[in-house]
Amino acid sequence: MPFMKLFKEKYVSDNEFDKVFPNQFRGEISHDHWTPVHIAKQASLWLSEDSDTICDLGCGVGKFCFVGAVLTDSHYTGIDYRKSVITYAKQITKKYKLEDKISFINQDFSDVDLSGYTGFYFFNPYLEHFFTTSYITSEIKMDISSIKIYTKHLKDFFSKVENNISIVTYDNVFSIIPKEVFKLKKTENGLNLYQNF
Repeated sequence: MPFMKLFKEKYVSDNEFDKVFPNQFRGEISHDHWTPVHIAKQASLWLSEDSDTICDLGCGVGKFCFVGAVLTDSHYTGIDYRKSVITYAKQITKKYKLEDKISFINQDFSDVDLSGYTGFYFFNPYLEHFFTTSYITSEIKMDISSIKIYTKHLKDFFSKVENNISIVTYDNVFSIIPKEVFKLKKTENGLNLYQNF
């Protein structure tokens, strides 16, 4: 079982880990849209140093949340507007008895109150809007113009936060970090850690 191997600090490949997901969310879809295990490990360790409530915006089937929940003491919430991926994520959470460490929300994150989280993770949540050959599912309409709306929403939120916040991005090409508020603290393997304290 990949979760137990991770907990015991053993190497787990992405192919092995992805066996917890249905077939349609493995292979190319995983490669394009889910965080690699070794990256999720590093990102969750960085975030959990100062954050006990961590949110993955555009979580997909929850791979980052599962890795983080197994390796750290923080609580993880994944948000995605595709009902199918959240349904599977909840089923996996229940199967492996991780309900006390992970929550999943099927909603547009611009409609979710994010003020209770102290850590945020982003792995190009808008990627499939650009690469039409790599859709996760057909549940949503691909619309590049919506990216501006989401980016503005997030920048506005992060510009106004009053509590200490840590943000980790992985290969993120979108400018969601208000640089006048957050400073780059660490960078490694495509990961960037930003904090406002």
